[in-house]
Amino acid sequence: MPYKADDMTARFPNKTITRMDGEPNYDSINALCMQLYGNAGAIPTGLGGGGHGHIGLVMDPALYTTLSATGYVSPTAPNRTPPGNLTAVEREEAEKIYLKAKGEYDDHNTMQELLKAQIQEAVDDVYTRQLKTNTPVTWVSQFVT
Repeated sequence: MPYKADDMTARFPNKTITRMDGEPNYDSINALCMQLYGNAGAIPTGLGGGGHGHIGLVMDPALYTTLSATGYVSPTAPNRTPPGNLTAVEREEAEKIYLKAKGEYDDHNTMQELLKAQIQEAVDDVYTRQLKTNTPVTWVSQFVT
């Protein structure tokens, strides 16, 4: 069962992210990363090996490989298996697989939107232009331009 946004934020250790005043620098971006890692890691997922929550959403993929042998790959929207020639047991199993994949997909997207919102609150608009597009973003340094 996917998490609701309110349930996710309730589990965040960092309800708000420390505000950056002016142009981000290494120290402020590093502090932002640490807070986002905490929040992203607070919600379990099977993605990226299943041991680090959604940290792979904000962590550089090369750095993530130091945590897990399995890369964090953003899921695509799952498709339901057409009932076609499936037996009742096969249809039931296909539905379970679909619901699990849909839950991971929904959790991933909800987490991404929550973290983007936290970044937008913490960083001046001039530095967060990419967040306003639908361009997929995989790590924090791409959020802050």
